[in-house]
Amino acid sequence: MALTEDQDFGAEAFRYYRFGGLALGIGAAITGGFMVLFLFNPLAWAVLGGLVFAISSGFVITTVFLGIRDKRRVLIVSPIVGFGLLGLLWVLYKTEGSKVDQAVQQSQATAGAGKGTPAPGGRAR
Repeated sequence: MALTEDQDFGAEAFRYYRFGGLALGIGAAITGGFMVLFLFNPLAWAVLGGLVFAISSGFVITTVFLGIRDKRRVLIVSPIVGFGLLGLLWVLYKTEGSKVDQAVQQSQATAGAGKGTPAPGGRAR
């Protein structure tokens, strides 16, 4: 069975093997810059990370799980799927996150109430 030009990804990648090292270097520089961004502005890092997650997960879901191979449809469907998944995860975090926050606050309140007594086997202050 002959592969069409759109399906022959491996042969096309092999033709441009010389650019593999350059692409790896550029990818490493971008990734390193992304990690350094966390030190300077965590909010921008979180927003950029969310965008990258949405785009990459949408692409993987549409191409691998949904089996869409048409490039035009992938470019249209993958951002919709990715941002839909990101929105769903955000809603789940907001609904369950309040319960986790309440549990953490309760555990901190109970730990703060017993400050005067040492833990079993611990030293008294």
